[in-house]
Amino acid sequence: MQTFKILVTGFIQGIFYRKFVKETAIKYNIQGEVRNLDLNHVKIIAQGSKEDLENFTYTCKNSYKPAIIQKFEKEEFVTKVKYNSFEIMTE
Repeated sequence: MQTFKILVTGFIQGIFYRKFVKETAIKYNIQGEVRNLDLNHVKIIAQGSKEDLENFTYTCKNSYKPAIIQKFEKEEFVTKVKYNSFEIMTE
Protein backbone atom coordinates (compact mmCIF):
# COMPACT_ATOMS: atom_id res chain seq x y z
CA MET A 1 0.00 0.00 0.00
CA GLN A 2 1.22 3.48 -0.92
CA THR A 3 0.18 6.93 0.26
CA PHE A 4 0.35 10.08 -1.87
CA LYS A 5 -0.13 13.74 -1.12
CA ILE A 6 -1.50 15.49 -4.18
CA LEU A 7 -1.77 19.25 -4.58
CA VAL A 8 -4.06 20.43 -7.35
CA THR A 9 -4.03 24.03 -8.57
CA GLY A 10 -6.42 25.66 -11.00
CA PHE A 11 -10.10 26.36 -11.51
CA ILE A 12 -11.31 23.55 -9.25
CA GLN A 13 -13.49 25.15 -6.58
CA GLY A 14 -17.22 25.75 -6.86
CA ILE A 15 -17.56 23.08 -9.58
CA PHE A 16 -17.91 19.96 -7.38
CA TYR A 17 -14.34 18.82 -7.99
CA ARG A 18 -14.00 17.40 -4.45
CA LYS A 19 -17.18 15.37 -4.99
CA PHE A 20 -15.71 14.05 -8.25
CA VAL A 21 -12.49 13.12 -6.43
CA LYS A 22 -14.46 11.20 -3.77
CA GLU A 23 -16.51 9.34 -6.40
CA THR A 24 -13.29 8.49 -8.25
CA ALA A 25 -11.67 7.28 -5.01
CA ILE A 26 -14.59 4.95 -4.36
CA LYS A 27 -14.40 3.65 -7.95
CA TYR A 28 -10.69 2.80 -7.58
CA ASN A 29 -10.80 1.58 -3.95
CA ILE A 30 -8.77 4.54 -2.63
CA GLN A 31 -8.92 5.68 0.98
CA GLY A 32 -8.00 9.13 2.27
CA GLU A 33 -9.36 12.64 2.09
CA VAL A 34 -9.75 15.75 -0.03
CA ARG A 35 -9.95 19.35 1.18
CA ASN A 36 -9.87 22.91 -0.11
CA LEU A 37 -6.77 24.80 0.95
CA ASP A 38 -7.24 28.30 -0.38
CA LEU A 39 -8.51 29.83 -3.56
CA ASN A 40 -7.66 27.52 -6.49
CA HIS A 41 -5.90 24.83 -4.40
CA VAL A 42 -7.10 21.38 -3.28
CA LYS A 43 -5.12 18.82 -1.27
CA ILE A 44 -5.74 15.09 -1.65
CA ILE A 45 -4.35 12.34 0.57
CA ALA A 46 -4.75 9.04 -1.27
CA GLN A 47 -3.92 5.56 -0.04
CA GLY A 48 -4.16 2.34 -2.04
CA SER A 49 -2.39 -0.12 -4.30
CA LYS A 50 0.05 1.14 -6.91
CA GLU A 51 -2.26 0.29 -9.82
CA ASP A 52 -5.35 1.81 -8.17
CA LEU A 53 -3.42 4.99 -7.32
CA GLU A 54 -2.19 5.31 -10.90
CA ASN A 55 -5.76 5.04 -12.22
CA PHE A 56 -7.08 7.39 -9.55
CA THR A 57 -4.48 10.12 -10.14
CA TYR A 58 -4.83 9.91 -13.92
CA THR A 59 -8.61 10.26 -13.67
CA CYS A 60 -8.45 13.14 -11.17
CA LYS A 61 -5.97 14.98 -13.38
CA ASN A 62 -7.56 14.39 -16.79
CA SER A 63 -11.22 13.43 -16.65
CA TYR A 64 -13.26 16.18 -14.98
CA LYS A 65 -14.13 18.52 -17.82
CA PRO A 66 -15.38 21.51 -15.75
CA ALA A 67 -11.94 21.70 -14.05
CA ILE A 68 -9.06 23.68 -15.46
CA ILE A 69 -6.03 22.10 -13.80
CA GLN A 70 -2.85 24.16 -14.01
CA LYS A 71 -0.68 22.04 -11.69
CA PHE A 72 -1.03 18.50 -10.38
CA GLU A 73 1.80 17.72 -7.96
CA LYS A 74 2.01 14.21 -6.50
CA GLU A 75 4.49 12.94 -3.93
CA GLU A 76 4.65 9.69 -2.04
CA PHE A 77 5.12 9.85 1.71
CA VAL A 78 5.30 7.43 4.62
CA THR A 79 2.62 7.56 7.27
CA LYS A 80 1.41 5.31 10.07
CA VAL A 81 -2.15 6.49 9.45
CA LYS A 82 -4.35 3.92 7.72
CA TYR A 83 -7.49 5.40 6.23
CA ASN A 84 -10.64 3.27 6.17
CA SER A 85 -12.73 5.43 3.85
CA PHE A 86 -12.47 8.49 1.62
CA GLU A 87 -13.89 11.73 2.99
CA ILE A 88 -14.46 15.31 1.87
CA MET A 89 -13.05 17.47 4.66
CA THR A 90 -14.68 20.79 5.35
CA GLU A 91 -11.88 22.12 7.60
